[in-house]
Amino acid sequence: MKNRDMKKLLLLFALILSGIAYSQVSQQASETHLFAQGIFDLQSEDEMRDLQSEMQQNPNIEVVRLDHHSGRFFILTRNINTLTEAELRSWFGSYGTLPGCIQIGVHGVDMVKPFPFTDCQ
Repeated sequence: MKNRDMKKLLLLFALILSGIAYSQVSQQASETHLFAQGIFDLQSEDEMRDLQSEMQQNPNIEVVRLDHHSGRFFILTRNINTLTEAELRSWFGSYGTLPGCIQIGVHGVDMVKPFPFTDCQ
């Protein structure tokens, strides 16, 4: 094999490897999951179950847990890179004023505060 052919082959191989690496980084970036947690005081367990079912239909939510006994909520997002408190509250519909002690972070990067929350305003 000629030296020039070897260089072309090595260049092609390097381009393929860089394309694979870029694809993996892009895929990881699009798979970022955010989490949101806090407290949620809704007295009716049936209403809380109904709300959880509605929230599960939201295409931006991967996992939602509303726990009636502890009054805690936990949400894991899908296909979004940012989440504001206002957006989060909108997901609660008519109950949007009830969530408190809200923490939003990047799942797997930011530490999830342990329950019970002690540093709420």
